[in-house]
Amino acid sequence: MKLGIALYHQAPAHVRRLASTQRMSSHILNQVDPRVTFAYHRDTDDPPWAVLTIILLIGGQGHDTLGALDVLGLEHVPYMGHGTVVAFPSLLWHRTYAPDMSAFLKLGQKKIAFFFGPP
Repeated sequence: MKLGIALYHQAPAHVRRLASTQRMSSHILNQVDPRVTFAYHRDTDDPPWAVLTIILLIGGQGHDTLGALDVLGLEHVPYMGHGTVVAFPSLLWHRTYAPDMSAFLKLGQKKIAFFFGPP
């Protein structure tokens, strides 16, 4: 989680202010199905105005620390269990990572992804 916090603090000041002052959208992800396990992507296609992404881990069965946020070219940010929050610029290429994706999918990890952007 230190990486996610570091990425957030490295963002320009106007990006950090978005959480309280600008437009917001969200997706709820139930990662029990391979179709919800994305390849590398950026969060700027849907919604196209997103500049800051915040992921909140809200549930899953069993031990849900198998998964991690994988930001292309950087170290993995592990999901440490319910309540884990990771913030990063929406332009970064990222995906959910697990050493054993089939075991990960059986856990039914659930996340809310919040997207913030200008008005």
